[in-house]
Amino acid sequence: MSWNALIAGYVEHGPSIEALHLLEKMQCEGMAPNTVTYVCCLKACGNVGCINMGRDLHSEIVRKQFESNLYVCTILVDMYAACGFLIEAQEVFDKFQGRGVTSWNALIVGYIEHGFAHKALMCLDQMEVENVSRTQITYVSCLKACGAIEALDRGQRLHIDIVKEGLGEDDLIPSALVDMYAKCGAFAEALCIFDGLPVQDVVLWTSLISGYSEHGHSVEALECLDQMQGEGILLDTVVFMCSLNACANLGCIDKGQDIHFKVTGNGLEHSDVNLANTLIDMYARCGNLKHAKLVFEKMQTCNVMIWTAMIGGFVQCGQYRNALKLFGDMQREGWKPNDVTFVNILSA
Repeated sequence: MSWNALIAGYVEHGPSIEALHLLEKMQCEGMAPNTVTYVCCLKACGNVGCINMGRDLHSEIVRKQFESNLYVCTILVDMYAACGFLIEAQEVFDKFQGRGVTSWNALIVGYIEHGFAHKALMCLDQMEVENVSRTQITYVSCLKACGAIEALDRGQRLHIDIVKEGLGEDDLIPSALVDMYAKCGAFAEALCIFDGLPVQDVVLWTSLISGYSEHGHSVEALECLDQMQGEGILLDTVVFMCSLNACANLGCIDKGQDIHFKVTGNGLEHSDVNLANTLIDMYARCGNLKHAKLVFEKMQTCNVMIWTAMIGGFVQCGQYRNALKLFGDMQREGWKPNDVTFVNILSA
């Protein structure tokens, strides 16, 4: 029990890898793990993506005949899904006869997180066939799936079910509904829910701005940004990226520079690769390669995305020789081009 308490603490509050080190130490001292130990350590494997350790623990669980335990089965599904091994997650799930809604949720979340929204909704269909009650997590996850593939009709049916079951006021449901409608381009419905909420937090604003940006409503995205700032809500990375994309769509360099100033003020410019990539893209699309190069040169850690963004910037502005030169520099520094890099270079 003492070992389990300490292991669970590391899993809950991090770093999860320490929980796995404790398991090894525990076993070296001759202490046999029980189901609670395995549940905690499988969770740790999922947190850090340690699939090999997870598979070893799975083998031990089978050998000790713990696999029929509901919690163990659920966390096995969750571990494999979190690590992206969805075939194994499905196999564990299919073998277990007493699976409940928690196991279904683990599988659904795994499919969504790894880009298989259709399969997540197929799981929801099967839950209905097997008459398994849905929880807040089920609805939130499946609304996310609907948004990912713009399945508006399915999302509206889920909304009706949520109202029927009286879950519309639950903490996460309104945000998930706004996000789903915005991603599907149904902004009237998204705003109807958004305006009816007593408090609009950063998550809700981000959903609206992201939806507007993705569907080409760049003016509306920037209007939302101004309203959000007027209400004193702190901006996050996703808001910055969506707003910069809107500036690029409109060629609005002044607004883009204003957002860049706020990014720098938040200390994110040189630490967040995705944000730096968006900044380079915004400046290049607005024809300001000087500032794009400054962002590129100040990056603390580059990756293939940053190199490709800068190469793409040169191509967009017609500086093809500079694009080819930078491609050579990229290869000399050991970076492997991706498909987007090659498209830009072929264009150059």
